[in-house]
Amino acid sequence: MTAKNKKIECGSTVAIVNVAAPEPAEFPDRISEGIRKLENIGLRVVQARHLMESRGLFSASPESIAQEINELWSRDDVDAIICAGGGIAANALLPYLDYDLFRKNPKALIGASNPTILLNAVAKRSGITTYHGPSVIWDFGDRDQPQFTIDNFVNFFLRERSDLGEVPEFLVEGEAHGRSFGGNLSSLLLLAGTEYFPHHDGGILIWEDIGESADRIYAKLVQLDEMGVLQSLCGMIVGELANCEPKAGIDCREVVLDVCSKYKYPIGWGLPFGHTPRKTVVPIGATIALSSKSRRLSLSELD
Repeated sequence: MTAKNKKIECGSTVAIVNVAAPEPAEFPDRISEGIRKLENIGLRVVQARHLMESRGLFSASPESIAQEINELWSRDDVDAIICAGGGIAANALLPYLDYDLFRKNPKALIGASNPTILLNAVAKRSGITTYHGPSVIWDFGDRDQPQFTIDNFVNFFLRERSDLGEVPEFLVEGEAHGRSFGGNLSSLLLLAGTEYFPHHDGGILIWEDIGESADRIYAKLVQLDEMGVLQSLCGMIVGELANCEPKAGIDCREVVLDVCSKYKYPIGWGLPFGHTPRKTVVPIGATIALSSKSRRLSLSELD
């Protein structure tokens, strides 16, 4: 069992950090709206020092951003860290993060899309649970953010509900119980071959992607298979694939069934998370239970 993260409740303080792309400087109105929404659900907000700056590919050097995260993590008055947005170069932060600090002082790290890199690396190296969930800019900063996403965030973090939500469909029926990992598939694969790639033996892979044709999804799943990941799983959940179009008349559903045809574990389909407005919080590095009979996804332990 992993160490429990610091509890988030009404009045808790969340720190907003930028992990790579200087999106906050480009979308200041969305940062303001996101802060307003977070405060409306009862949270206090602090901002990382370089959050609103822009220096090429980053808001500051990767070492400086990582140091900001370390400093905020070490503060007793900060209860959780939430990513402002994304940035494909987030893997540049990994050598500078203080994984021992994270392990000794577990807190929730929350992000979506490219922060999948950090979520899995921190869960692997620190042994704590991280969370693929709404970002400040693209979710809370959206004036049309679905109430579903806000309610799911509040129910999971502030009310500590272990039911993560409904899996709409199953390509393969069955039940699974294992350690979760994944997030955005393209970002996850940036960890391949490194010390940061998550433990996967007996795990449940939860993944989504955006803007990838079916043949590219096929290639990525084959890469995971050739790495020995797919054969080691006890279950898989595919999220809502955003703008992932068929290729040569073959869609992504057929691709998943084809690549995974030699495995007998359950495969859920269509979980609302990732690059979709309706977002379910997905723990990374937690023990979860998946059942096609109940069509529910739930925590086996509340981290």
